[in-house]
Amino acid sequence: MSIEKGDIQEGLEHILDTIWLACAIDGEGCVSLCKGGRWFSPQVHIANTQYKFVEEVSRITGEKVISRDLRGNRKRQYYVKISDQRKVVALLQGVLPFLVIKRRQAELLVEWCTSRQSRIDYHTPPTKRELEIVEELHELNKKGVE
Repeated sequence: MSIEKGDIQEGLEHILDTIWLACAIDGEGCVSLCKGGRWFSPQVHIANTQYKFVEEVSRITGEKVISRDLRGNRKRQYYVKISDQRKVVALLQGVLPFLVIKRRQAELLVEWCTSRQSRIDYHTPPTKRELEIVEELHELNKKGVE
């Protein structure tokens, strides 16, 4: 099997994109579980007021850029949100080796998603461990907590 120059370049670009995305999640992202009614939904959310930054996130993830106006005299915010369990797991498992700040949140969310995916019915009540994960993620994501 021969390795062509293009193959090496493509592989390098993939690694660089993965590292870049990990840094984007660490610096501008949120790894969380959102509650909607009785059920929790996994979410990786990367936001910034610079469109080009979020456009790069979109290019790497394949997810669309969403925008919203913030209250008051603040700049428009752009973001990419990944909330499909399988996509969340694939994304976080890919960037996990490169995460620093959000590593624990990523590990917990992957564990939660994997636990939920192992069930036939997603709408079964959360297990004790899943509720512990919800609480730990909530604590980790509080503003000002290191």
